[in-house]
Amino acid sequence: MRHTVRLLAAAGAALALAGCSGASLTGRNVEELLRAPRLSGTQSAVQEALSRHLGDTMQLKYPRGGDEMAPFLFGDFDGDGQTEAAALYAQTADAKNAGLAVLEQTDDGWQVAGALEGLGAEVAQVDTAQLDGEAGALLVGYANANLTEKYLVAYRYDGEELRAAVQQPYEAFLAADVLGEGAPQLAVVAPATEPGAMTLALYSVRSGQLTQLQNVALDERLMHCTSLAETAYLSRRGLLVSATLSSSGAAEQLLAVQAGRLASWPADGSADVVEETTRALTALTARDAGPGAAAPAVRVAAGEDLSTRTHYWVEWRNYLAEDPVMEFGLYDAQTGVYVRLPAAWRHTASLQDGTAENSVRVCDKEGRTLLTLRTQGQQEDAGGWQVLAERQDIRVLARFSGACAQSDRALIAAGVQFFQ
Repeated sequence: MRHTVRLLAAAGAALALAGCSGASLTGRNVEELLRAPRLSGTQSAVQEALSRHLGDTMQLKYPRGGDEMAPFLFGDFDGDGQTEAAALYAQTADAKNAGLAVLEQTDDGWQVAGALEGLGAEVAQVDTAQLDGEAGALLVGYANANLTEKYLVAYRYDGEELRAAVQQPYEAFLAADVLGEGAPQLAVVAPATEPGAMTLALYSVRSGQLTQLQNVALDERLMHCTSLAETAYLSRRGLLVSATLSSSGAAEQLLAVQAGRLASWPADGSADVVEETTRALTALTARDAGPGAAAPAVRVAAGEDLSTRTHYWVEWRNYLAEDPVMEFGLYDAQTGVYVRLPAAWRHTASLQDGTAENSVRVCDKEGRTLLTLRTQGQQEDAGGWQVLAERQDIRVLARFSGACAQSDRALIAAGVQFFQ
């Protein structure tokens, strides 16, 4: 989702803020790893105004996860065309709960317009959304110290009062225009009160109020929600719920919009999405694979004759489509590397050991090598192999044979993803 209200500072800058508290890296507090440079003039002014208002020792808080990692937010939260500031904070180092404050600009700088205590000592994640197309709602996920209990607060600010419009326990939340109304709705999955009783609540602004439209009972096989993703195909829209299973492993459930409401899809029961996406490879997660998010369906372990049995064929399926398979590829569970392969190889490709260290050959139905894939450390010499992708600790290499078409080479080279 593209946010119209964004956090000002990037994650790296947030880590360096003086006096911030939050996540630890390799067991050490951030302040021990990065001593803060000076805050920007605007950030300093906001922090000083909040400190004066609280009249106590204050620490800035930044999220422990999510896409947004800064303790400051700037945007038009009340829809008046002017920029407000919001800050995540704790009044003391041992404060029971973190909190959120909204500040307005004045001729003399910044002034606190409203501040509310949150529902946990830590900030698990933060997001923003213009739920009514004008004012920006502030979505803060609070948590206990080890993030095992999380509580979502959806704040609304009308220019005079900051209030908590929604407060509920959560495992995952998403602001997205699932219903196609032109403004986002808020979807929240609550933890199950008993096995097989997980639910999803859908909120939307009605007559200026954030109102619950629906509470959907999720599939009883789902145990804990790990993420939500919006998906679409042509005129169909929906939500993909990723979760762990009570029987171990992970799977997805698809909720599609039908007559303005979310319901399990396919409606005719022609496919069991949970069963078809059930996998032991929990590191594989739903992702964008063309039109909308697609769920991973692990087809079968690849290469029965391989010396190392860690490779799997994977199909990415959008069940809103008549033909759900959107993409096909090869996943190595040992390294977390996924490589997209041409769709035409889906029922003909086989896998064999390569001659180089840490390499496998993708072959056609006649046994001819189409492609050799290899992984190596960053410090090793590539030795004439084509580098497809790299991360801090690993590099993905390829050698294409003459039997691999140029168009297929380009598709493969652009389709590498890391899942660990």
